[in-house]
Amino acid sequence: MDTKHCIYVFDKAYSDYKKFDQYTRDEKYFVTRLKDNAVVTEVKDLRISRSDNRLLDLGTQILCDKVVKLGSLYTYQTKETYRLIKILDKTGKELTFITNIDELFSEEIARLYKKTLGNRNFLQVDKAKSKI
Repeated sequence: MDTKHCIYVFDKAYSDYKKFDQYTRDEKYFVTRLKDNAVVTEVKDLRISRSDNRLLDLGTQILCDKVVKLGSLYTYQTKETYRLIKILDKTGKELTFITNIDELFSEEIARLYKKTLGNRNFLQVDKAKSKI
């Protein structure tokens, strides 16, 4: 990831908390899904925010928007804080997103992921060749 002030969307297979901190310091913005077994320390709850125009599928619910730290004090805990946005999609699947973007609505964060990596026909990521 070379460019500042862009938004990178990547799969949850790329969970490297040290890199997340580095991206944040370098002003490289990202959205990714959180692994199911991730260690999360909640810092505070945020108000769920939505666009004036519906951005997510009908039946998709935003469950929470929080500020968190990722990882464990015993291994590596992020120095930076991140937003955790959890949704329940129209099929009943719970998805949790992590981002370092503060300026967008909760709904916009979920849409960024769902409309790129969430749609495998739109974007296929070659994990073996990626340098993220």
